[in-house]
Amino acid sequence: MKLRQLEVFFVLAEELHFGRTAKRLHVAQPAVSQTIGALEEELGTQLFDRSKRRTQLTAAGVVFLEESQKAIQGLQRAKMVARQAGAGERGSLCIGLTAVSTLSVLPKAITMFQQAHPNVRLHVEQMGTIEQCKALALGEIDVGFTVLVGEIGRLSHEPLTQEDLMAILPEEHPLTKANTVSFEDLLNEPMILMSKRREPGMHKAYHRLCEQYGCTPRVVLELDHLESMFAFVAAGMGASLAPAAALRIPFPGIAGRPLSPAYPAGISFLWDDSHHNPVTSRFLGLVRSLGDCKKKSNTGKRDARGGCS
Repeated sequence: MKLRQLEVFFVLAEELHFGRTAKRLHVAQPAVSQTIGALEEELGTQLFDRSKRRTQLTAAGVVFLEESQKAIQGLQRAKMVARQAGAGERGSLCIGLTAVSTLSVLPKAITMFQQAHPNVRLHVEQMGTIEQCKALALGEIDVGFTVLVGEIGRLSHEPLTQEDLMAILPEEHPLTKANTVSFEDLLNEPMILMSKRREPGMHKAYHRLCEQYGCTPRVVLELDHLESMFAFVAAGMGASLAPAAALRIPFPGIAGRPLSPAYPAGISFLWDDSHHNPVTSRFLGLVRSLGDCKKKSNTGKRDARGGCS
């Protein structure tokens, strides 16, 4: 069955006259008769009751008219939906994020996107950096947001915020009297860090600084959550390192001081170029317009020895 046959059928069903139908379609009347005859032969039933006085739809013709109109409407809708999906206006978007990354314009960006694209199914899941990298590689999420310290393998990335790494100290610690803290000041401090399996980039940053200053790492505790890490710092077990964004969460008993010289630790967004999703491209365009770092930067693939290894 061809769309041309349906077109002729619809006009004839409206006109109920072969001559007028031929005139509307700018064809000869025998062509109309031939098209309808072929359609009826294909369906195995008569669609029109032809007489000298008038042409009428048969019972089968009435049913076929109703169902074929529904089919055409469905086809038109399918074409519209496909165009919307290709333009990133319909589909799904899966976002992975860390708790710290929500202390930025990210919640606003997600809300704005959802309001502007109600036909996009949105899924947001909180996960660590290494979990995001694995999920991106497997195509389980479309974009990730995290504090990027170190490398992330073959994934593409861009900065969302420009922030630095902070020394986290008990609020009564002598080092809090200064406006900044050098890493050399922390050499004798026992360190409490996020677990390596969850945030390997922070470990790499700490160990690189230890190598730079020629000291032995003193990690006494590894934890999965920032709040737990802050609690042990507040209790006086040791010092820690965290991105500046983390200090937007008020926590009693701790104080943060910028490292000097500064060590970048801003929030970044990550994606895998091999998994193309038009919705992702549209969403990232909005994120870029809202972020601190509006110029595209660091979108190359880094060495696989980095933070997602």
